[in-house]
Amino acid sequence: MVYILSIFSGAWGNGVPARSSRQRRWVTLSITRPTDIYASMVIEWLKFQVAEADQIHFLEQDLAIWTQALAAQPGFVSKEVWLNPTAPRELILVIRWRTREQWQAICPKFLAEIEAQFRSALGERDFQMVQTGEFQPHKLPRVHVNIPPDWRPS
Repeated sequence: MVYILSIFSGAWGNGVPARSSRQRRWVTLSITRPTDIYASMVIEWLKFQVAEADQIHFLEQDLAIWTQALAAQPGFVSKEVWLNPTAPRELILVIRWRTREQWQAICPKFLAEIEAQFRSALGERDFQMVQTGEFQPHKLPRVHVNIPPDWRPS
């Protein structure tokens, strides 16, 4: 389902656009059902506390060890690292899996081996996993709004 909206920009007075400066722009709004990949996708969410001085080394080793190992697993989609600007020691890792079943099917022995490699590579550096989570997309329709790049509200 696609809707086309007419958006006016320009000077407004008493809730009505001034005729002399009014510009009309078209914006499309589409509402779609989640696709199969989104309907079954799951997010593994990991929160770490890492000393600021150790974060670069932590992330380099995470990329070289954990990300490489996970990327080779069936169902791996992507991995992102987020920094919290108000809590400088906090790192959030967001790992997307195609299905929960594929994520949970990874051999625990394999995960333990990767964790041992990672801890060995970090040595005595200060880090701790403080929270984990699992998230799934909502099943409601998604709304996508496409605004022309040159449109600017007044």
